[in-house]
Amino acid sequence: MFHPRLILLDFDHLGQGQEKALQVLSPLFLAPESFTKSGTDARADIYGAGVTLYYLLSGKLPYGKVKSLADLSSRPYRPLTKYTETVPESMSDAIARACSKIPDHRFAGAIEFLDALLDQ
Repeated sequence: MFHPRLILLDFDHLGQGQEKALQVLSPLFLAPESFTKSGTDARADIYGAGVTLYYLLSGKLPYGKVKSLADLSSRPYRPLTKYTETVPESMSDAIARACSKIPDHRFAGAIEFLDALLDQ
């Protein structure tokens, strides 16, 4: 069975190491745990994919233009349906889950996220 993959790349920073990349990447698409030294896992990528999809569908960001962890922590999630009525509710819910500030509330992996996005 074919399983499509979503891969996010930043071609300007390939091979420079995670720490160097985090210095130059926009914090707008980084998971909250990326701002700390506690480390990240696949759920941080799910967050980035969720924020990217949110932005592609609405032209907005789910928490506005954040610049720091404190900034992100103080802002509530804005439902995608606030900006677009054409996205199915199940897709909006999946994106909201992917954009959760709490890693344990996000999807564990890309296949689970994709299945939720396509569940209509």
